Amino acid sequence: MANEDNIHQVIVSLLENAGKYTPDEGWIHLILKQDDHYAYVMVEDSGPSIPDDEKKKVFERFYRIDKSRSSEKGGSGLGLSIVKQLVEIDGGKIWVEDIIPSGCKFIVRYGAPPAVCQWPIPVIRIIIIII
Repeated sequence: MANEDNIHQVIVSLLENAGKYTPDEGWIHLILKQDDHYAYVMVEDSGPSIPDDEKKKVFERFYRIDKSRSSEKGGSGLGLSIVKQLVEIDGGKIWVEDIIPSGCKFIVRYGAPPAVCQWPIPVIRIIIIII
């Protein structure tokens, strides 16, 4: 079973990352769901999509898609690398997908918790609007 502190840090880091790249009046969704086999944490945002050839690279240490905006957006390029390490420590997997027409979705998948720990509803969706 995944460590609660690690899951908390993963969620906070993914939300912070989404906040950096979501435009004014954009949106961020935090979605928690599970099925019989897996538990998922998903963070979707209305920021720019990530090119296909960059999707695996964003989890590398110090990697920035647009190096010219590094100082503008802040950060060291370590956040998603740390997130990936925390997810993998707990036996999970993380990847990123496009949202059409614009945006991206980071998906974290963990082995489903025991039945006594299951969430009371199948999907929890939290929507954050950037003003």
